[in-house]
Amino acid sequence: MKKWILLALKLLLAIFLIQLLLENLFLTPLGSRTETELNKYGRYNHYVDESLNTRFHELLPSREDAQQCGEEYLYHYNCALLGSPSFSIYLSAEMDEEAFEKEELRISARTEHSFSVDDLQVCFVQGSMDSVRILFDDRMDDGYGMILEIAVLDHSRQEITYFCADLTDGLIRHAHTDAFLQDLIALCDTAVREE
Repeated sequence: MKKWILLALKLLLAIFLIQLLLENLFLTPLGSRTETELNKYGRYNHYVDESLNTRFHELLPSREDAQQCGEEYLYHYNCALLGSPSFSIYLSAEMDEEAFEKEELRISARTEHSFSVDDLQVCFVQGSMDSVRILFDDRMDDGYGMILEIAVLDHSRQEITYFCADLTDGLIRHAHTDAFLQDLIALCDTAVREE
């Protein structure tokens, strides 16, 4: 009897592991990819495309707009075997006055909350500063997933920085992503001190 129970448990474990493996192989591409060439903006794998279309609120500009005014671009995707996929997309774009005002209106319509420091306005379309802080709090919240959609509008330079990410606390992120988010925390701390 004990032998049959052990065999049944092994069979259930094998089915569970096969299911996880198939899910990772077919739904979430394995591996890591980093892209910085602006002409490849918008060319993501099927998992990121599906996420952007279903779980995000269209903060990122179109491919044509990014090609016209994009200055700096970084896309990073990572998924380990039996791991959670994560990605981040960073785009900095400089615009003329008319395009900046049009984009500011588009972003404002999607913004849940924002704060300002001097000429900078930080708009959260999804996520919050609390979510960002969780990534750096040194607590064991590993596995806590979050979606961030953030735009930083620099009114003096007419520049907008777009940041979209699906991140999991405890997973290694790209250094550029960490630098951007830590700068955001410092900016928020400045805004709080100025109040």
